[in-house]
This record gives sequence, C-alpha cells and structure tokens, in this order.
Amino acid sequence: MPAVLRLALPLAPDRLKAGQQLFEELKCISCHPTSSTVKLEEGKAPAPSLALAQKRLRPDWIMRWLEDPSRIVPDTRMPTFFAIDQATGKRKTQSQALGGDVDAQIRAIRDHVFTLGGAGKVKSGN
Repeated sequence: MPAVLRLALPLAPDRLKAGQQLFEELKCISCHPTSSTVKLEEGKAPAPSLALAQKRLRPDWIMRWLEDPSRIVPDTRMPTFFAIDQATGKRKTQSQALGGDVDAQIRAIRDHVFTLGGAGKVKSGN
C-alpha cells in the first residue's frame, strides 16, 4: 500500500468562510461529490469526489488546478473560473469575495476543499 502524504495546512476561519461561499457561488457541488451521497443529473458522470481531497491531493496542486485546469488536463470538463483577462494580463473573477483578490479566492477554495469529508481542522495561520 502506498504511503499517504498528509500536509499540515493552516486554515484561517475567515478564509474558510469565504471558501465555502465561493464553493457555493461557483456551484462546485453540482459536479463534485463531497460525501458518500451523490445526486447526479441524468446522464452525467461525476467529477472526482472532494470528500477525500485532504488525503489524496497536495495543496499546491489544487492551487494550480483552480488557476487553470486546462493547463494540466487540456480536455477537462472543469471550467476555468479564473481566466486571464487578455486586456490586463491578470486573472479575473466574477466574485467580490475577499475584495475580489483572485489569489486569496483560490487559496480560500483550496482551504474549504481540505475541510470536506470532515477532515479539516481549523487553526489560525495563513
């Protein structure tokens, strides 16, 4: 059995709340199961479950994936929520959570994902 990599990730309560808000706004749950109970739309295969994300994904990989999923898997069905604006060269967001700071939003979603499945432990930090 392969070794499981577990990384301590400081989870700030305010960022967790923003991450949950963004997770809901972006409708992540409509594709990604977060528990053993899965409700799927007719004819749709589920995206990977996020219930075990803390046990199987690295925090830095989640950040890169959220920034641009098609850079990692070119034919992915995962939408790019933080596309680069061609006019400014900066990542854009549709949410004003965390003051519209894209990097902070991506970290917040990552932190929220790490609490799914009951795995997250909240402590102060960045």
